[in-house]
Amino acid sequence: MSRHEGKAAAEMTEKPRKPEAAVLEASTQRWMLAGLVLMGLLVLAFPLFRFYEPARRADARLLQEQYQADQGAEVFATNCESCHGVGGSGGLAPALGARDFLETADDAQITALIAHGVPGTEMVAYSLDYGGPLTSTQIRAVTSYLRSLEAEAAANPLWRTPLADSNLSGRDLFNMACSRCHGIDLAGVEDVAPGLGGGSEAAEDSDARLVRQVSEGGDGMPRFGGVLTPEQVEMVVAYLRQVQSGG
Repeated sequence: MSRHEGKAAAEMTEKPRKPEAAVLEASTQRWMLAGLVLMGLLVLAFPLFRFYEPARRADARLLQEQYQADQGAEVFATNCESCHGVGGSGGLAPALGARDFLETADDAQITALIAHGVPGTEMVAYSLDYGGPLTSTQIRAVTSYLRSLEAEAAANPLWRTPLADSNLSGRDLFNMACSRCHGIDLAGVEDVAPGLGGGSEAAEDSDARLVRQVSEGGDGMPRFGGVLTPEQVEMVVAYLRQVQSGG
């Protein structure tokens, strides 16, 4: 058999080629099948998405709220703690960490109090828009911080006037009213107020002079006679004497 005849015989034995339309139809069917499989996977995945997505969003929201509360704690410590006490426990100003306050004031009210201040009181406006030092973001952060205290907040019916609590000791009164300037340990705060512990000038003063100084103020010290009762002033002086004597 010649070479030409062999080639002709091979061509006769080959399967006939599919028409172009048949090839296109087969390709289309393959793509349709792939699309149906993909759609089926999406249909199966959607319930899983609906199940897990709310939890994921809730976790993300909690993380954001915690971050904002942490930022607010720093702002509160710098700008508010000296009057409202550590953790909003109260002092010269209301106890903002008390459950009685947090349950009655919503976030919008707390934010407005911080931003606008309270006319007729020493609570000034803290918003930059009113001449204060805080941005709106910082004010919202403080609000978030105070709200984060609510879960474990203790009841305090005297939250508006925390120093009126008859159960406060001389140490409590000192920490709430005096420690912001004189230090928790009576060591003083540099460039703010002198120490009051043993060996200080205050240790050499008479009780009567200390009572007068606390009540009437002077030499850069505010008067506390309108905040503390005469009995409370004497309790503060008694506490100073106890610490000064090493007690």
